[in-house]
Amino acid sequence: MSTLSRPNAARRALDVRARGKAPDPLVHSDWTLPVLGALVGAAAWSGHTATLPLALAFPALWIATTRRTHGGLVALAYYLAASRGLPAGAATFFGQGLYTGLLLWALAGLTLALPYGLLWSPERTRRLHRLPVILLIVALPPLGIVGWAHPVTAAGILFPGAGWLGLGLTSVLIVALARCPRAARRVIPLLVLKALAVPVAAAAPPGWQGIHTRFAADTGTRDFLRDYFRQQDLIRRVRESRAQVVVFPESAAGRWNDDTRALWEPLRRTLGSRAVLLGAERLLPGGRYENVIVRLGRPGDTVVYRQRQPVPLSMWRPWDSEGARAAWDAAPVFELAGQRVAPLICYEQFLIWPVLQSMWQRPGVLLAIGNGGWAERTSIPALERVAVTAWAALFGTALVSAMNL
Repeated sequence: MSTLSRPNAARRALDVRARGKAPDPLVHSDWTLPVLGALVGAAAWSGHTATLPLALAFPALWIATTRRTHGGLVALAYYLAASRGLPAGAATFFGQGLYTGLLLWALAGLTLALPYGLLWSPERTRRLHRLPVILLIVALPPLGIVGWAHPVTAAGILFPGAGWLGLGLTSVLIVALARCPRAARRVIPLLVLKALAVPVAAAAPPGWQGIHTRFAADTGTRDFLRDYFRQQDLIRRVRESRAQVVVFPESAAGRWNDDTRALWEPLRRTLGSRAVLLGAERLLPGGRYENVIVRLGRPGDTVVYRQRQPVPLSMWRPWDSEGARAAWDAAPVFELAGQRVAPLICYEQFLIWPVLQSMWQRPGVLLAIGNGGWAERTSIPALERVAVTAWAALFGTALVSAMNL
């Protein structure tokens, strides 16, 4: 049979061999690798910490591609599968139907897949050299603003307590497995089995209590009577708690203004040495607002943290005079009750750069608050929990979580 009559996959293998390169055993057809990319994305980000090491297979699949379009498709399939809860969640948040959610989902996936397509090279060695650069590009702004599902998040599962060394070892492991696909197919299942045998966990420090709530998600309308009764319920729960520090979820206090402050003032006077941390919104001059954490205690109330990266489009719209402000200049750590605290508000828990910026300050407590009521029936809350648990495990920090679901 002549070479021209061979199937496409076999012809490509012969062409590669003719250029002095061994064909990759993972290549079977044009759609094999993108399908595998989707399966890896879905399995790695299943909502269980033990499956996170599967994400290390994604770069190996990208390295195995033989065409630029396939390299981009593998990345797109991985990111779309990993963020599969976004269409339904965004549709609920915006209240404009599933098509809006699908559009945002596709846009985010294409943004993250872009560097994998642009920096792809027909030379395998060049792809290997460019892989660390791509992983850095999707971790840092501007692309890092939507840089979720990053494979390096698995560092906390693979090397708990190893901190920056564990992060470096995971980065080296990703490149090593991408360089040797046969080893990847043997090593990655062993890593998952190890994670299943020794699951990671992160506990709150003594005297700290994160309180989970279930209040209606705010999608743009405000029911002041509902907010009043919700905050009265939160005040009651503080009075019933014996914790030294009580933490409530994102947006629990609603808009932080003189009226809200007056509601909490009688309780604040009785706190003594205790403290309450509340997720809230603070209006800024000109109509914008900031997503913040307010500390109640002596001598009064103080904004101790301003969210560095609100959710793009749904909250953070730089062109909109009423959107949320991204407080990139905010301090990543504050001190409370003898602890250095690194807060992450909701969306920040999915990203790489806010976590690493905070961990550079060597905090003792990772504080994770969120408002996932709009994503209750999606995979988003579970993925959020998995990511923050992995980061706390990697750096050996205590974890205090307060979510509205």
